[in-house]
Amino acid sequence: MSTEKCPKCGGEQFVCDDNKKITCEYCDTIIRMPANPSDDSSSVGYSTTALVASVSPIETTKKSTNKKIGIAIASILAVCIIGGYLAWKSTGKKVVNEGQGTQATGAPINPSDVKATTTEKKSSGDSQNINTPAPPSITLAQGTSIFVRATSDISTNRVRAGEGFSAVLDEDIVASGKTVAKRGATVRGVVSNVVPGNQTRGTSMSLKLTNLTLTNGSKSITTDEHTTTAPTGASQGFPDIIIPVLIKENTIIVFNLKVAVAIDSN
Repeated sequence: MSTEKCPKCGGEQFVCDDNKKITCEYCDTIIRMPANPSDDSSSVGYSTTALVASVSPIETTKKSTNKKIGIAIASILAVCIIGGYLAWKSTGKKVVNEGQGTQATGAPINPSDVKATTTEKKSSGDSQNINTPAPPSITLAQGTSIFVRATSDISTNRVRAGEGFSAVLDEDIVASGKTVAKRGATVRGVVSNVVPGNQTRGTSMSLKLTNLTLTNGSKSITTDEHTTTAPTGASQGFPDIIIPVLIKENTIIVFNLKVAVAIDSN
């Protein structure tokens, strides 16, 4: 009498030491076969079937596991391939910078191609600038007279050399048949010189214009000086009095252009 352990369920049982087939009492698994198969021919077929049945679930499990592993590997490869393609496609859409960068296909740009394109655009722009005619201009000739009217008193008692003054045009200024400045437009000037008088010499004051308001803007101008000299006190019967220069409001003063002025006709 001895004990045998079932290889499948692990159950132990007592068996006789004879040459017979032994089957597990718990799971019917064959524990031992006869030494001489001819002693129990039916057991041979039964045992073969039992062994095949016991092995088949293991082999099936291995096949299922291998299949799952294969599917997982294939999924990972597919994700990597798709991700790589999307990254390559995104990189290929970089903006092309002048002289360097990548084209839409992702291939390097030839700097000479970029330079040639830039040169063509620049040449095209230059040709457009050349073909665009400059606006016509009108010229106020040297010596053109400008009539202005004082809008306030200008007196040597109140102004000094270098101080500014303003007045208005008393007449339209016409050039090439077109009115370029209208009557009443503002003109600006400066007191260019003041010479104090004495008993034998009268006080003098010189003015000149510096800016003219046109119909389409304003223009810096250069005119001659308009000088006004006051009488001496002696000539008026007052030898001890120095008479100041006074240009009263609404006095008309005439200036002449010393330098010609080009005016846009638009």
